[in-house]
Amino acid sequence: MIIIGFSIAVFGVIQTTIVNSIDSRLASKSAHLIRHMGIRSSHFSDAPELTIFFRDDEIFRVAGLSIQVWQTHDGDKEIPPILIQSSYDLRGMESALDASKLATDTSTFTNVTFHTERQRVMSRPFSTVDGQQIGVIQTASSIMIVDQITDGLFKAMVVTTIIGWIISIGLDMLLSYHALQPIQKITSAVARISTSNDLTTRLTDTSMDNEIGRLTQAFNHMMARIEHVFGVQQRFITDLSHELRTPLTTIQGNLDIIQRYGADESSMQAIQFETKRMTRMVNEVLTLARADLGDMKIPLHPLDINDKLASDSVNRISTITHRQDHGFYFRVNNHNEPVMVNGSYEHLQQVIHNLMMNAIRFTQDGGAIRVSIYIEEKHGVIEVSDTGIGIAQENLNRIFDRFYQVDDSRVHTSDHDGAGLGLPIVKWIVEAHRGHVEVESEINVGTTVRVKLPLLKDKTSSNSIR
Repeated sequence: MIIIGFSIAVFGVIQTTIVNSIDSRLASKSAHLIRHMGIRSSHFSDAPELTIFFRDDEIFRVAGLSIQVWQTHDGDKEIPPILIQSSYDLRGMESALDASKLATDTSTFTNVTFHTERQRVMSRPFSTVDGQQIGVIQTASSIMIVDQITDGLFKAMVVTTIIGWIISIGLDMLLSYHALQPIQKITSAVARISTSNDLTTRLTDTSMDNEIGRLTQAFNHMMARIEHVFGVQQRFITDLSHELRTPLTTIQGNLDIIQRYGADESSMQAIQFETKRMTRMVNEVLTLARADLGDMKIPLHPLDINDKLASDSVNRISTITHRQDHGFYFRVNNHNEPVMVNGSYEHLQQVIHNLMMNAIRFTQDGGAIRVSIYIEEKHGVIEVSDTGIGIAQENLNRIFDRFYQVDDSRVHTSDHDGAGLGLPIVKWIVEAHRGHVEVESEINVGTTVRVKLPLLKDKTSSNSIR
């Protein structure tokens, strides 16, 4: 459409320019004739009142122009048109160049055909000194040159337009192929994924700095996320099945013993222990599942975590460990000032409980576990440190994975019932408080876990976090 529009515009401009040039020449010649024209009055009754004459006949010798001078009025009387004089190429021709314009009172331009040629005719009236019209001058010039030029130009533009269309279609197809090829790769990759469940599929061409390149990068990023989520889900199902198999096997074994030999205290205690462990595991799994779906709400309120939070948690756990005769040494270090955060007392107590239980599992009997609460820059910090066996550096990034547990041979308490869900719950609770967890550990020296929560600026604010 652009090519057609441009061609039409060029065609119109050229044609108009040539025609205007011809019209200008015809107007100039008409004015020249009027300047050399003479009008004579007659006083004889049998003679015309006005006679038109020219002082020099050579003004009618103009190459490429045809001229006719017609008288249409005699004084104030309208008379049949009389041909006064004409150019030499029209001698012997009695008809007007354009008979329809002999009565015109304004200058007009028309296109007519005579002598088998198209002519551009200007009809210009002329008058006496007092403004009385007495005749019309018609000047004509062939416009065959205009027709030839415009015809040639039209043919050239048609050919150019066709060639332009062919070239543009070819370029469009080429550009479309190169532009759509990455889209086709993405479509093929999605088709392969839908049919083969191959989540390792990636697109290789990510170097383009445009929408296609960004789409390719976004696709690869999305596939990496999906692969990670599916991997986590697969491991979650596998680990959950494994964790549930152990207590169920223990319960089934003890029930078989009871069925065969009758109930005894050790079998009942084993069944009770595994039942509690499995119940706790299922509750923790449901908690994490609801958290993933956004169904868990944690009501947050202004809270001084330096008040009783640490001491209450330590007292509860120390009672349990003393009853089991592990001989752990517990210590609470409190900051001198209130440590105000926007939080939930029950959930933060669960955080301390889970961290301390994890520390107990990997600390030898008689070891020390310390809970400290203090302010560090813009955060309130809950720190749980132990003198246990420590965590290898290669395992630090995995301790918050669900169901991840180290080798049981490294656990120093024989009555542990963990399922690898305590630390993932800690991470979820802390992130729901807009905080984060840091872990430092050294083998055979101990481990320190720091929970950092944003300090509360406005002590009256409160909200709820999903």
